[in-house]
Amino acid sequence: MTESGTAGTPVPDSAMDTGSDAGAPGEHLPPEPLSGEDEQLLAALQDGAGDGGGDGAEPAVEDSPAVAEAADDDSVLPVTDTGAGTGEPAADPLTPTFTEPVQD
Repeated sequence: MTESGTAGTPVPDSAMDTGSDAGAPGEHLPPEPLSGEDEQLLAALQDGAGDGGGDGAEPAVEDSPAVAEAADDDSVLPVTDTGAGTGEPAADPLTPTFTEPVQD
């Protein structure tokens, strides 16, 4: 600390020198007890809630084997079904439609 502030408080040498950092660099502070809300959240996570295991949510697309295979091959994802159960690939919305010109 080099100078005094307006109220007689010392001014830190830098923005990092505030004294609010607890412990030494690299040192880990002891764990604090969890609040009631945090304990409920921890219990729900440990029970498997939120991972698609019984809470009604669909598994994430990122967790599918197709994504893992595409990442391993450094390629694109395959086109998936439209969800109609037909097994046909989804139509590309950017595919142009060509028609004959209309004569006036």
